[in-house]
Order: sequence, then structure tokens, then C-alpha cells
Amino acid sequence: MVRATELDVATWRIPEPQKAALVSSGVPLIDDLVCAVSFHAEPTMYRLANSDDLDWVYGGAPGTGEVEARSSDGSSTGGSTDGCRHPLLPLSRIWRC
Repeated sequence: MVRATELDVATWRIPEPQKAALVSSGVPLIDDLVCAVSFHAEPTMYRLANSDDLDWVYGGAPGTGEVEARSSDGSSTGGSTDGCRHPLLPLSRIWRC
């Protein structure tokens, strides 16, 4: 698990419980699915993690905090690893929908 610091997510426009989950629980590193975790804002999402093997980037949507997987070219896969969207809380279940 890689946890965010409070400073990492302080300006993110997501519900406070979801910010707290990123700080207390973090994002899991999972072989062949999530190879790196990073917390930073991009123009259309808050980047959480990426998978080089699958060429995906995982991010949270501003406002709702729904987690979405996108290909590196920016096209959406429609949700996390199984095509569904998830709130950031609880993060440990996002990858096992």
C-alpha cells in the first residue's frame, strides 16, 4: 500500500472521507495491475496509480471521486479494472469489484 500525505490531497475536490481514506489506507500495489502509485492533480482527474503492463492510468474524478481507468492515450475504459466506477472509499475494494 502507498499512502498519500494530507498535503498531497489537500486541494482535491473530493469528499473528505475519501481524502482521509487515501491518507489512512492508501492505494494497493498489485502485480500486473498497479505498478506505481502517485498522487497529483491533472486537468481532468486526480492521478492515483498506473499499470505499465496494461497501459492504464487510474484516477479519481473531481467532485465525485469515482475511480476511472484510462488508457495512456486518454480514452476512458469506463471505470476501474472491470469496467465499473467506484468511489474512492474503500480503496482496497476498488481492484476487486
